[in-house]
Amino acid sequence: MTLYRDTILELIGIFFWISIFVSPLIYGYSSGNGYGPLHQMSFYEGYSLGNLGYAEQRCSMMPVSINNVYATCDYGVVGEITSFGISNPNDGNPFDQCIVNDLNKACTPDNAVMVDLIQSFVGQTNPSGAFSSSDIFNPGSGAGCLSNDSQIFIQFSCTISQDQMYTKYRQLSLYACITVFVALFYYLRIRHLIEKTNINHADWDLATVTAGDYTVQKLITPAEYISWLETHYKDGYYEGEKLPVGYAY
Repeated sequence: MTLYRDTILELIGIFFWISIFVSPLIYGYSSGNGYGPLHQMSFYEGYSLGNLGYAEQRCSMMPVSINNVYATCDYGVVGEITSFGISNPNDGNPFDQCIVNDLNKACTPDNAVMVDLIQSFVGQTNPSGAFSSSDIFNPGSGAGCLSNDSQIFIQFSCTISQDQMYTKYRQLSLYACITVFVALFYYLRIRHLIEKTNINHADWDLATVTAGDYTVQKLITPAEYISWLETHYKDGYYEGEKLPVGYAY
C-alpha cells in the first residue's frame, strides 16, 4: 500500500511540473491570431500550434450579382493572385470549383478595370472592391458567362512578412526546446521512479518473512533429468511393474 501511494504521489508531482513547464507554450499559442476573426475557432484550437498563423492558399467565391469582390486572409496578407474567373453552372463546372480550366477559361474577366481591381488586393489583409457588370468583360467577349447563378472566384495566397517569419522562427525554436526538455524530464523521472520502486521492493523483501526464505531452488538441465530418470527412478521398481505416469515423466 505504501509503494502504491508513493507511486501515485510521484506521478502527481511529475505532471504538476510538466504543467508548469508547458505553460509558456499554452500562453504563446493562445496569444496568436492565426485563425482570424472569420474562423469559428473552438476552445482547443485557440491553444494549438495552428493559432500562431501560417501561409496558405485560399479561394474566395461570391455571386456576381452582388457587384462586390473580396479576399480574406485570416493571417498575413494577400501575396499573389493565382487565378480568377467566372464560374457559370451552365458551363458544366462544379458550383464550388475555384480554378480556371477549359470549360470556363472563356469567362475569365479581361476588362482592365476588373483586372486592376483584383490585382490591387496584393499586400492587403482583407481587401474588397465594388464593380459593375460592364467592368467585367470587354465588348464582344464573355458571351453567355453572366447569369443570376454566376460566381466570381479568386484564388490567392496568404503570406507573411520576413519580420513575422523571423518572430515565428524564434517562437517555434523556444517551444521546441521546451518540448524536448519536458520529454527528457519525463523520461528521467520515470526512470528514477522505476529504480526507487525496485529499491523499495528489495527493502520490503528483506523486512518480510515469506516462504521463499525457506526454499532452495536448483535449476535442472535436461541431461541431468534424463540421467536421474534412467539411473534412479526406473531402478526403484520391480521388473515388469508398470511405472506411474506423471507430468515430468
